[in-house]
Amino acid sequence: MRGYCFRRMKSKGGNKYAINITARKLPIIYAKMVIVKQEFPPVDINKYRYEYKEDKIKRLEKQLAKLKGAE
Repeated sequence: MRGYCFRRMKSKGGNKYAINITARKLPIIYAKMVIVKQEFPPVDINKYRYEYKEDKIKRLEKQLAKLKGAE
């Protein structure tokens, strides 16, 4: 995924947060592949980006509604 998840997490909580998330994610993937013998499904980058944008739009719309209600 070329670091998309890492960069997204870095913007969310900083570099230390992103490193911890990534460090936790990699052994989980490894364990599934080696211990459980489950194949790692490749992630479609375009689908990932699209879903992330959709979630971001929903979050921003909720935030806007919240700010409008505070007036």
